[in-house]
Amino acid sequence: MKIATADQLGVIRRRAYDQVARDMARDGVRLSWEQADDLGDEAIDWMRSRLGLKSMTDDRGLTFRPSRR
Repeated sequence: MKIATADQLGVIRRRAYDQVARDMARDGVRLSWEQADDLGDEAIDWMRSRLGLKSMTDDRGLTFRPSRR
């Protein structure tokens, strides 16, 4: 999975629910540790609660996948 794009990061920052957010909810998204730190815990929680994504960590960052996968 590729690292989050500028459009995806903008949606996460604004906590907007638009087509980009729906695509992330469907396909998942990956954040580097730097991106995750920059976004903060509230944005990460929003991705889990609003987009229904589950997160996994590794040495490169956080990967969010749809709960159904």
